[in-house]
Amino acid sequence: MRTRRSARLEAGEQARAQGESQNEGNAHTQARFDLREEPRSPQIVFKKRTAANRWAASRVLTSSRSPLTKCDLRSILRNPAAWEVLSPEEQKEIIAHFPDDEHILDAGTDEARPNIESLLNDDHFRYDCTRYIEDLSLGKHDEQWLAEAWEASERRKAGDYDEYLARKFEDDWGQDGEEKETTPTDTRGKREEEQKG
Repeated sequence: MRTRRSARLEAGEQARAQGESQNEGNAHTQARFDLREEPRSPQIVFKKRTAANRWAASRVLTSSRSPLTKCDLRSILRNPAAWEVLSPEEQKEIIAHFPDDEHILDAGTDEARPNIESLLNDDHFRYDCTRYIEDLSLGKHDEQWLAEAWEASERRKAGDYDEYLARKFEDDWGQDGEEKETTPTDTRGKREEEQKG
């Protein structure tokens, strides 16, 4: 079934074709048909996310929409396969990050590995796993966020924020931020003077 609109569009296309072939035609009629054409909307291409993309290391470790944000990280790390899948170099690197040998089995050997049972009962490990997932879900492992955080850290070390922090301290506490050296006897002496006076 032909509608009036489709008939007009066909007529406009025919007129254009004739005008191009003859290189003549009524400019007014041609413009009228051009106005009636529907503008073509740009096609939106959706990138299909595959399971491989979802679990790509760069996405899993940095994206706030990482599948890890919905997982129990301690359960993943307790699985022996989590250690066995690592190369010997990666295993040595991880062992080197441990602060002491308390949570390492066979420390000092090539067979050194984390003591999973000990780690699962360690509050620091529990807290660090939870904190990592929270930070990941807040986007604090995104490359751009990390770059900005490192830059701010360097600026703070250089003293760029000292004036602001001193002013904020005065506003919040009503005192200047300069530390005055007092001893317990000095404060006791001041209290006694205040009570007498």
